Amino acid sequence: MAAKRRRRPRKVPLPPVALKSPVVKEDLPLRWVYYPEHYGTFIGFAKTANSKPVLCACTEGAVRNCLALALAGVRTQIYHRGDLRVLRLPSQDFPSRLVRVALGKDVDPMTWLRFESKLCHRCNVATPSLRFCHEMYGEKFKQGYGWYINQAAYRLGANPVWPQCIDDVTPEEIVTKITELKRLQDRKPETRTKVLDVSKDSPHFVEEVGGWPAEVFADPESEKELQRSAARLRRELQNYFENIAREEFGFRRVGEGWVSESLLFKIVCRVLPETETISSLPVRLSARW
Repeated sequence: MAAKRRRRPRKVPLPPVALKSPVVKEDLPLRWVYYPEHYGTFIGFAKTANSKPVLCACTEGAVRNCLALALAGVRTQIYHRGDLRVLRLPSQDFPSRLVRVALGKDVDPMTWLRFESKLCHRCNVATPSLRFCHEMYGEKFKQGYGWYINQAAYRLGANPVWPQCIDDVTPEEIVTKITELKRLQDRKPETRTKVLDVSKDSPHFVEEVGGWPAEVFADPESEKELQRSAARLRRELQNYFENIAREEFGFRRVGEGWVSESLLFKIVCRVLPETETISSLPVRLSARW
């Protein structure tokens, strides 16, 4: 009798990445979820697919800090119908529906943005139905919860992308790292020298750029060390913000593996739908070894 061939488990396709501020239906108190642009931050929620989204109350402090950082000069201008306008609501961080509303209002967005309690995935211990990024650009947690990593950064008064922070809000250790990262990125041009000999016989001739004057580093080894230092600081900051989001969703810190408390909590809620179930995940403590 011929042996049966074992079937390989079918690979489950990954959820799509949230591009171009999509609107999807999910199992949340307000079922219509308005995602921001790709790599954005704040997620809106609404009763219908056509109503103006509201934000979760747990993000109010992060939104205030985001707007303050935007007014300081980062991502405050956009092109709209051929005109360069100053936008009070950063278009990258918010759902496009709210950005369109902001185009018609020359007032502080905090005067018209609405916040309601316990709307988001974090407050409901839920998993977003879309992904923050492609698997090439982030590990599993970042793919599934990248918006909440960005929110953790803004909550601490730090920009998740640029080396920028609010000094009287951001923890001192983070201010120190951001200041050092900015110093490395804005290093003086004396560390570089221009090559003016761009003839085809020159070792510095670059065919792809048509032989235009290129740049080389006066001290290549020193430049590589600066780049490594900047990359290390950038990763430390990213891990700091990600660890905050991980603990809020019931995951262990970066490099410490996975836990299943959040999955167990969901199972208990479904088995006992009429029983009030209290989760301690947002306040779970981790021992410092």
